[in-house]
Parts: sequence; C-alpha cells; structure tokens
Amino acid sequence: MEQGKEISIIKDLFRQIPSMLESKQSALVLHDLFLQVDRATGELQVYGDGDSLLASKVIFSWIEEGATEPDERIIGQLRGIVQDLQQEEYFEQSCFDQPFSVQLVHDDFSLIEELLFIDGAIVRIDDPLLKGYSEELDKFISELLAD
Repeated sequence: MEQGKEISIIKDLFRQIPSMLESKQSALVLHDLFLQVDRATGELQVYGDGDSLLASKVIFSWIEEGATEPDERIIGQLRGIVQDLQQEEYFEQSCFDQPFSVQLVHDDFSLIEELLFIDGAIVRIDDPLLKGYSEELDKFISELLAD
C-alpha cells in the first residue's frame, strides 16, 4: 500500500473517534489516546482512557511475521500523523481535555514512545531530530563562556 494512502487511512481512523463518542451520547472526555500496533496482523488499535478500544484498522504493509515491536518506519509514520493532527487543531475538540497525551504502547500498555503531550500552553512532540540538541547547546555555551 502506498504510504500516502496509509497516512490517509490512519488519519481517518483518528477523525472518526469524536463522532463515534458523540453517537454513543457519551459524556466521555479523553485525556489520553494509546496506540498499539500488532505486527503479526498489521492492526493499529486506538484506546482511550480506561483501556477502552475506540477504533482499529489493519494496515497490511505493517504485517511482518515474527516481529513484535513497531519499527522506526511505523513509529515515524505515527509521529508524523499525530503532528499533522496537532497542527490541524484536531486535539482541541471538546472530546479531548488537557493534560492530553498520545502514546505508543505495548500490549500491556507499557510505554514505547510518547508521541504528543499537551498541557495548557505546553505542547511537546517527541521528535528525534531534537535528540542530542541539548548536549550540543550545552557544549556551545560552555565553550562560549570559557572564552
């Protein structure tokens, strides 16, 4: 499956969550979304607070016999999708409340990676491009002050 089509399918999966909650006439407000990827079946499952399954979809290109963890390609796709949704202000809908996070988790809900955290004016997106930035900045400041 083409990557652009995968991204569109996954975004649609997220976008159905608010209307699904409304159709159940639920006063449910979510503080967390937990994403699980089953590599054996290619299934992406989206859980809300209380480990309740909200939506799922099979992404056939994610199926890999014997793999148990999402690889960097899958994590990168999910990270990009969550960033896109954040920029579209998707998580500002009334069914999401702060503090709010989107986390990629194992089957037992232990954390693999936090993809997004929002609390008031604080928005933290886990971006591997920023890894190592702090050390470089500290080194630069140390060298600058030493002169």
